[in-house]
Amino acid sequence: MRCLLPRDVLSPFTEAEFLGQYFGQKHLQSAGYPGRFAGLLPADSKAAVLLAHHWERLLECPVSLADYSSGGTGRGAEIILLQAAGWSSWEFGPGAGTISLLEGDALYLPAHYSWRAETGPGAAILALEIHNPSGGELWGFIADRIAKDPHWASAVPRFQGPGARANYLEHLQKAVWAEVGRPGLLERFAEHRSSHAMPRELPGVRWNVDLPQAWRVVMAVPRKLRVQSAAPEVIQVEFGGEAVYFPEDAAELLYFLEDHAPCSVNKFFAAFHDGYDLEELQDFLAVLDSKGVVTFIPPVGDEA
Repeated sequence: MRCLLPRDVLSPFTEAEFLGQYFGQKHLQSAGYPGRFAGLLPADSKAAVLLAHHWERLLECPVSLADYSSGGTGRGAEIILLQAAGWSSWEFGPGAGTISLLEGDALYLPAHYSWRAETGPGAAILALEIHNPSGGELWGFIADRIAKDPHWASAVPRFQGPGARANYLEHLQKAVWAEVGRPGLLERFAEHRSSHAMPRELPGVRWNVDLPQAWRVVMAVPRKLRVQSAAPEVIQVEFGGEAVYFPEDAAELLYFLEDHAPCSVNKFFAAFHDGYDLEELQDFLAVLDSKGVVTFIPPVGDEA
């Protein structure tokens, strides 16, 4: 089973280059080769679903899948286009130029681009539609936090005198600016969104000790893990609002999976065979599987 990652789409550019220099700012074209995106269509294919999942984990926002093989026009959508077959031509307006894509090419378009696309015979184009949080969503987050203050549980003084209403609005303004001015607002907003991210149904099987070690471990949670200290020699990780506790030395196992998955079960076992018994590593995977943190997919070329 194919399991492309964002770095496979962006190559030769790195994920850090994409996020720092292009994401939300300007388009990026990645030249490829025939067969690079084979098997990604239809848009609900296993390979496409896995790819969208990994883009969600990188961008920390929802990513949906669509078939753009017929071309057309668009504006306001932040998209990554993968030319799986044929060719297409993308004209940006007004007067912003044209980009042609051949099989295996990828193109990222920020939301402020408007475009008109022409596609050739047999064209197949998968689009990853990126749903970045808006400023309106950020203000909604700020309002929700302010609303939790008991001070604002009282009724709005709609029919009181001008002085009472002005005083009320002055206090509200101060509360808003106090929340906005607190350091780390965007980080709190991102953490809030991550903690409420909805998991995607992924292809894969449950863990069992008889699973061939050539099968690959895939991180199934929609966002990257946040490991925290819970007590002396105890760490805590939250999965879907549920806290799960591990011995402190399990942190290295979690970090390894974050850094290397998708990776073969054998690679995971080999990395820690000196410090853990095989049964301990198997039990660890069983716990992660029971919490929906990981799933297991067959090796490349095996669609079992």
